[in-house]
Amino acid sequence: DLVSYLWSTSATTQTINVTTSGSYTVTTTNANGCTATSAPVVVSINASPTVSITGVNYFCAGNSTNLTANATAGSGSITGYQWQESSVDISGATNSTYSANAPGSYTVIVYNSNGCSTTSAPFVVSQANNPTVNITGNAPFCAGGSILLTANATAGSGSIAGYQWQESNIDIVGQTNSTFTATAAGSYTVIVTNTFGCTAASVPVVVTLFASPTVSITGINYACQGNSQTLSANATAGSGSITGYQWQESNVDIPGETNSTYSVSAAGSYTVIVYNSNGCSTTSAPFV
Repeated sequence: DLVSYLWSTSATTQTINVTTSGSYTVTTTNANGCTATSAPVVVSINASPTVSITGVNYFCAGNSTNLTANATAGSGSITGYQWQESSVDISGATNSTYSANAPGSYTVIVYNSNGCSTTSAPFVVSQANNPTVNITGNAPFCAGGSILLTANATAGSGSIAGYQWQESNIDIVGQTNSTFTATAAGSYTVIVTNTFGCTAASVPVVVTLFASPTVSITGINYACQGNSQTLSANATAGSGSITGYQWQESNVDIPGETNSTYSVSAAGSYTVIVYNSNGCSTTSAPFV
């Protein structure tokens, strides 16, 4: 019977595990002291792949982030990939890239043509919440006026990084504050961005512009002493309907003169203000 073993690695057990390439022999000795040395056995160790995951480690709610396996074969060539979430295979995810649309801890296994494989370190992906935003302050206004619109926003995740106001879905140049003064009718929205790059657009707010009245004074611009002349306000409502008049002399209201005509008995500079049912008003040019 054999009583001892001596490997070329100096090991003295019957079996050895080798981790490096090389030529290995074993010398055996029996009970009579006789020895025999084996023929060399050449062992080749195939290098395993290397792999790491790169990509953005978060995504905005409703979107995804692209992860990439940066791999080398080690030996042979790369033959496949298997993406995992929490160490569980993701069905069908066998390419070098993976689009993650759920938070989790992702790894990827890479295989080479020598049957070796390596699993990457975990890559943790989180979800960033989108902002929320709505517009307040909308009310109709008269031509020549304006209305202040306010974006009431929450960041969702991170903090608010910016605003962009739009009219009919087209950016309004330079309007990047939380408020916007509208001077024209239109459909206004505001886009809010947070520090994660996530965005939200408000529901459109339709701003209405009421046309103001138009008015001019007609009549004879002189009167004989002791007589008077009748002045008439020739007006259109613009929008709504005409609701009233106010005659003035030198821009001072004439008490009780609220009809469409006025009987002038004194020299002066006369104007008339016309009001419509939408709260708009216009003052005529002076009539001397």
